[in-house]
Amino acid sequence: MGSISPPLGPLQEAARQHGSFNLIHLDSGFKVNLFLLGDSLLDQWQITRRERLELPHLDPSIWVTSPADLVLRKLWWFQLGGGVLDRQWRDVTAILRVQGDNLNLQSLATEAAEVGLEDLLDRAIAD
Repeated sequence: MGSISPPLGPLQEAARQHGSFNLIHLDSGFKVNLFLLGDSLLDQWQITRRERLELPHLDPSIWVTSPADLVLRKLWWFQLGGGVLDRQWRDVTAILRVQGDNLNLQSLATEAAEVGLEDLLDRAIAD
């Protein structure tokens, strides 16, 4: 009798496709989106420039994507979605507005150009 493999769970599927999945703390409703990265340039930047986030009552702390890398990633998703993903666009413009002085826009523009997102970044900054 052969073994039966269970269907891939969300974590396994996300790992296989370098995708994402959510973790939800049932008591509080706190949700975390986890993205499993591959080996693209955007992925490498996200990993090397991640930032440690200390949350009350959370030990150990967690690593999160830097605001600049989040802008680039969301622009990439926007482009991948054919330029119609309003949520991604709103997120990008909100990050740019809130982070403002914390972002090195010259460096961000250089990196956006390197991955083909320069025009979208210019448009988002203008918005």
